[in-house]
Amino acid sequence: MRILSTMDNGIKKTVLVVEDNADMRGALVERFEENNYVVIEAQDAESGLKALKENKVDLILLDLLLPDTSGPVMLKEAKDDTDIDLDSIKIIVLTSLGDVSAVSSVLEGGMYDYFVKSQTSLDEIVDYVDKKLRE
Repeated sequence: MRILSTMDNGIKKTVLVVEDNADMRGALVERFEENNYVVIEAQDAESGLKALKENKVDLILLDLLLPDTSGPVMLKEAKDDTDIDLDSIKIIVLTSLGDVSAVSSVLEGGMYDYFVKSQTSLDEIVDYVDKKLRE
């Protein structure tokens, strides 16, 4: 496995993983930690919003469908919260929906990258996140 350099001026990048499936969340957390990221995990939108208020996050991996609300609703709540600077955070949506039009309609024009979980390996997600954080 390739170890990616995730430091910016000696500071590790922080990824918030908001995913309700414990197995998927655990696999993502483990893979990002193996690649030298600081990882914060949340199982729902409420804990994701709390993490955003309490931590400086560089990127959010956000499940589209969460048990307490949808990913886009969580993002709207974060954007409306004056304690969260969502504009400085890159966002990648994770979904089980394979239909591009369904994903697009749910995101309603938001300019977010997304991955279909069943069609994407963990290594592909980590590599893409590394690339996004270098932009």
